[in-house]
Amino acid sequence: LGDSTARSGFSPWVASTVVVFWAIHPLRTQAVAWASCQPLMLATFLSLVAIQFYICRWKGGVKPVWALVYGTFSLFCYFLAVLCKANAIPVVAVIFILGQSVPCLLTEFHAASNRRHNPQCRALAALEALPFL
Repeated sequence: LGDSTARSGFSPWVASTVVVFWAIHPLRTQAVAWASCQPLMLATFLSLVAIQFYICRWKGGVKPVWALVYGTFSLFCYFLAVLCKANAIPVVAVIFILGQSVPCLLTEFHAASNRRHNPQCRALAALEALPFL
């Protein structure tokens, strides 16, 4: 603590008091206490779950049935996120970008070592992102 006093010029008690005041100040709790912000948090959570299941769909060794389940659940979570708040719509762009990179890197579509630049792999991934539109 003595070293931090020499660097900042403030005592640790002043710094601690300022941090506590900043943490409990009413303006900091606005996002939590704001009732209309709750759909935004739910939409964010569902969007992240949709992205996670979309990525899980492409992991190696996943059976086709589970890939279909992951894809369906991802689409369902995205649909619920959009119903919660329209701010979830840009998730389509994230899924499209992931569809261009993740499947070509994680799966065994082609035996070629340079799968990332394979146009057939990219076209297949783009077609699979269409239901999100």
